[in-house]
Amino acid sequence: MGLIAGNEVLTRRRILLSILAICAFVGLPLWYATTTVQRAELPVAEIYGLSSELVSSSRFEIPVYVQMPVTTTGALQEAQQQIDDMLKARNLPVSWRIVLEAGSGTESDYKVHLFLDQDADKVYVSPFEDRTIKLYVSPTVIKHNKVAELIARTLVEDVFGDEITMFERLHQPEAVVKMPYSPDYHVTLSLLQGGVQPIGWDIESSALLLKNYLSSLAPYANFTFDSQVEHYEKLSENIALQYDEDKKQYLLKESDTSTFIDYSEWGLDQNTQKVPVVNFLAYVPAPDQRPIQIENSVSNSFIVPQWGGVAIVNTEKQFLEYGDLLPVMEIFASQLFQLVGAPGNPKSPTIRTDILTRFQSVANTRKSIDNLISLCKLCEQLPNISVPDSTREQVEQALKRVREAADAVVSRRWSLANALAAKAYVLSDKAFFQKDMVQQMYFPEEHKMAVYTPLLGPFATIMVLGVLRMLKEARESSVSEKNAAPETAHSVL
Repeated sequence: MGLIAGNEVLTRRRILLSILAICAFVGLPLWYATTTVQRAELPVAEIYGLSSELVSSSRFEIPVYVQMPVTTTGALQEAQQQIDDMLKARNLPVSWRIVLEAGSGTESDYKVHLFLDQDADKVYVSPFEDRTIKLYVSPTVIKHNKVAELIARTLVEDVFGDEITMFERLHQPEAVVKMPYSPDYHVTLSLLQGGVQPIGWDIESSALLLKNYLSSLAPYANFTFDSQVEHYEKLSENIALQYDEDKKQYLLKESDTSTFIDYSEWGLDQNTQKVPVVNFLAYVPAPDQRPIQIENSVSNSFIVPQWGGVAIVNTEKQFLEYGDLLPVMEIFASQLFQLVGAPGNPKSPTIRTDILTRFQSVANTRKSIDNLISLCKLCEQLPNISVPDSTREQVEQALKRVREAADAVVSRRWSLANALAAKAYVLSDKAFFQKDMVQQMYFPEEHKMAVYTPLLGPFATIMVLGVLRMLKEARESSVSEKNAAPETAHSVL
């Protein structure tokens, strides 16, 4: 019996030690390999260093070619000095200069043409010509040597005044109306009518004006376009139209414009695009609600912030031709520039797009760096969060695009600078919201105990009790051997 009991004890010990060995040499390495969080090393020092260099690396030098009469040729250098003094007083957060050059320049350059005018000083910027400013100078200005001051004031205040103001507000929140920036947008043009009679429109020819404006915005972003017609889209019952007996029209209060659009009933919430959609809605009221005039609105239209624009078309026609739609398209074109954050002046869409592109390149660069800094802080605050290699690669690519954008700004390739800055912004967003990081972001350490305890608790209890029993048996065996030794010696004697 003693021999059998000893064999059982030895077997239990071997089993227990085998299990412990498997846990130590197989289980622990396997657990470590499967639970270790991958943390790719991010270029933290480079990110913070680039953040401090960002302001100094953004150097805008805008060449403006000036054609001056012979009698005013000496005013160019004086105008340059006055422009530099005026800009220095504005204390812009980036290096931004106007560089005057004598000559006619090329078709793509900014040009100032001076003309003598007997009446008064005037500035004319064509809404059609590219980057041409016509400055009419009176004899009085020439007589008092004020030509340089007039040129400086025209460029700093009239032509580039809005751009300077935008850079002054670079670190302020964006306008509520402006849609969040995206390298790609989709424009949807909708014709809705409240009546039951079929209605149509000559959208192919009428939309050419809007498409031309979309083309002019190409340096800022890429725009795609489609159109649709919806029938029997009645106004919501919450809209209280007031009938004006004197003017024979219904008045839509300005406060009701926020609830004018019935997104669900009008089928305007079925957006399947993966890019931001700019909606333009031409609404033809039902015959029993026509005409509708928006309170305090000359154009009878309004903007829905970060969504699109609405124009009310009071017409009895069943088919809207080019002449009927041209004013509507002009309204939508104006609303489009407001929605993307373009300045109101000057009137040239080309110059306004240039201003918007230059500003957005800096804004996107700053947002990219902010995203990367936030990512670094997140990794510091959450030491157990995963940082996959793909995140590091996206961070490195974003930094590369930021530097390339800064170089493009210096070389005056502003469209390229904006495109590179946009890519950096997209990459930094992807790096920050990387799915492998986000899914572990909200998994506190306390939750691990809730996972491990039900799994390892029973096993650990059995193993601990087994070890205690083994130690107890070993101690009892040792005591028995000590007691048996004197008895054996006594029997021998």
